[in-house]
Amino acid sequence: MNQNQVNLEPEEPLLPSPSSEMLAYMEKLYPLVFAFKQTKLWKSIRDSEPFAIQMPDGQTGCCILTGNEGDFISLSIYFGDAGWNSICDFYSEPVETEEARLEQMMSQSCVQVVFCCKDGLTETEVQSLRHYARENNIAFRGKNAYFCLRNSEPYHCSWFLETKEQADVLELGLRAAMDLHKQLEQGKTPAELGISSYIDTLPLYDGKTWSTMVLPERTAFPLTKPLLSDAMQQKIRRMKKGGGKWECQLFPFSSPVFAKEGAPFFPFLLMILDTKREQLLPQQPLQYNADILQKALDSFVQAIIDYGRCPKSIAVCDERTEAILSELCHKCGILLLKTTRFAMLDEAKAAFLEDMEAEKQADDAESEKMIAAFVEHLKDMTVEEIKDDAPLDVIRWLMVSDIPEDLMKKLEKVMEELQ
Repeated sequence: MNQNQVNLEPEEPLLPSPSSEMLAYMEKLYPLVFAFKQTKLWKSIRDSEPFAIQMPDGQTGCCILTGNEGDFISLSIYFGDAGWNSICDFYSEPVETEEARLEQMMSQSCVQVVFCCKDGLTETEVQSLRHYARENNIAFRGKNAYFCLRNSEPYHCSWFLETKEQADVLELGLRAAMDLHKQLEQGKTPAELGISSYIDTLPLYDGKTWSTMVLPERTAFPLTKPLLSDAMQQKIRRMKKGGGKWECQLFPFSSPVFAKEGAPFFPFLLMILDTKREQLLPQQPLQYNADILQKALDSFVQAIIDYGRCPKSIAVCDERTEAILSELCHKCGILLLKTTRFAMLDEAKAAFLEDMEAEKQADDAESEKMIAAFVEHLKDMTVEEIKDDAPLDVIRWLMVSDIPEDLMKKLEKVMEELQ
């Protein structure tokens, strides 16, 4: 099968530094986060036992603690329509396929406090936390000694907080968690506080008092069908329907790629297969936003024009792709078929993803060799020699890699002297 699909070259994103403005908002939360960590509230409240907060603007958010049964310790707050939809998905019936589970994870919307090792932080965040710790006689010991404050948007990697409002939401979530801990310390049980795995209702904290709220239903966002321009319609209508049956699906790719600015994103791929000729039409990845269906339609139309053939029928298996193609098929005399299983595209998609994973593993292996070579080169050097020999970008890259502790200390000293 011919696979003229674009090579995405997925990357493990390296975070830049947060802006000085947002770093200031984050630093204001440090006392609360350190105090919250001391409570170890996640040992008393499980991730299946959420609670809610009410913000001054009237919005409500849902707070989830993780860490009761594993190493991933976090407080996540979901708010707004997208956030509540994430919660509804989280507590709905388990998804049936691994692909659906991955998309559920990629589509989450929340702000978080995540406890982690320093390798998960940027150099700026590490230095900021260490400065605060020195000023307050705090020692970083053991696993998950550090923490980061993050924002997650649908189909994007976790990123820095971007607005004061996001910091305010985290602050209220932390204060609610601290108040829950206080009441548990006073002898109340989670059940008495309204904490339960039966989540028809949630305990709601407004900054001062607790009440009860009903868990909202999932907000329906009907898929807006994109518009087919008259010019594009005429071009396709004039083409001879000699392309046989095609199969098509728009789906998110599970490895992130860098954006021009902001958070790395999980690209959407529009996979188009001419089953008669066993040919995948070339497509470029799409970044998720409000116009993604329109961009997918425009891309599909251009692919038909470039290919020089128009299909007699197109098979789709999901509502998203159907919304993209329904108007085109209706206006251009193409039969749109709905299916639950593709005849050929599933196999082509699996082969494509396997190729991408093989390329990623090869890149990872090459990166490990490069890291090992740099470690061997630098390990016996003094701090001054490293400053003179190693480029700054290499030092930063090594500091977010798995390297020996003695070399890490030297690199940290280098960065301190370069500040």
